[in-house]
Amino acid sequence: MITKIGICAGQILSFLEGYKNKVSVGALFEKIDSPYAVILMALGWLAREGYVRIHGADSTKMYSTDFLKASVLLQKASKEIDGQN
Repeated sequence: MITKIGICAGQILSFLEGYKNKVSVGALFEKIDSPYAVILMALGWLAREGYVRIHGADSTKMYSTDFLKASVLLQKASKEIDGQN
C-alpha cells in the first residue's frame, strides 16, 4: 500500500507541475488513475511534507461535494516556507 501511495503522490506532483494555478481536488480524481482513498492518502502525505497546500477544505465535510472544490496548490518543499531554518 505504501508503494501505491508513493506512486500516486508522484502522479499528483507531475500533474500539478503542468498547472500554474490551483487545481481542484475533483480534477485530481478525474485525472489520476488511482482509487479515491489512495489519492487522499497521497495528498495528505504531500501536504504533511510541504509539497502541496490544500485551500478551502473543511475537514468536517471531507466526503461531501464541497471537498471536491477545494484547491490544491503545488509549492516548493522548503523549511523556509514554514519559517523554520
